[in-house]
Amino acid sequence: MVNKNLVRIAHISDLHFGFDLVSGRIDACKKSLKEYKPDLIVVTGDLVYLGSCSEFKRAREFLDSLPYEKVVVPGNHDVLDGFYLPKFNPWKRLRRYYRYLPYNRDIRIGNLEVIGLDSTTFYAFGRGRVDLSEFDRVSKDKSVVKCIALHHHLIAIPGTGEGHTISNVDSAISEIIKHNIQYVFHGHRHKRMHFRLDSFIWDKRLDNPVDIFACGTTSSKRLRGGDPYHNYNQIIINTSSKRNSFSYVNMVYNNAKKSFVPRDKGFKI
Repeated sequence: MVNKNLVRIAHISDLHFGFDLVSGRIDACKKSLKEYKPDLIVVTGDLVYLGSCSEFKRAREFLDSLPYEKVVVPGNHDVLDGFYLPKFNPWKRLRRYYRYLPYNRDIRIGNLEVIGLDSTTFYAFGRGRVDLSEFDRVSKDKSVVKCIALHHHLIAIPGTGEGHTISNVDSAISEIIKHNIQYVFHGHRHKRMHFRLDSFIWDKRLDNPVDIFACGTTSSKRLRGGDPYHNYNQIIINTSSKRNSFSYVNMVYNNAKKSFVPRDKGFKI
């Protein structure tokens, strides 16, 4: 096992390979990741747009070109859920996703664990739902810094036209608290946000706060919430601390420089 106290995570999401992809963003993202040298890339779904084989192949080529550990979870565009449910063979795209993108859903790097949850469902109309049994994969070791990654959001994202969270959000948050999960990564609404659940805003005492990182779209045409930038998150987690300890920078695409640059310096806790 790697003895590593500072784990460098790149959080990308909603790539939308296909018609919805904006030219130049993928190459710029690869260059930025090469400079950052993450220990782990967390990809929180919607890698493709319409789900054709060619889109999945392009997504696979992109991920395979990145020489880093990865956790990849599906999004609603990857499996065709909700209003887009086909009348015939509704499982076809899901099988295609797992055929072309057979990446890790769980990983352990040093003292940090990331568990990938599949929050997609054919019957929630894009809203998402978590199978609570997936939390059984979370380590019981109290010394491990625990994270989960999923596509859909636990907290409503302001300004994106959707207030819905996953349909069983109360139960999911109860499992997060029960398992002492400290970090959550998600995408879906194409807007970057950071939320913190702690004892002051939740009705249960938390041993640690829960830091929730929403990634905006890294390369889709559909920017939302008044945010004009394609972006991804760079997060460094200090696993030697019992309390949440991390640095966070949101990287945004600069049209003039044709590269991803820091939006701001985030914060340190």
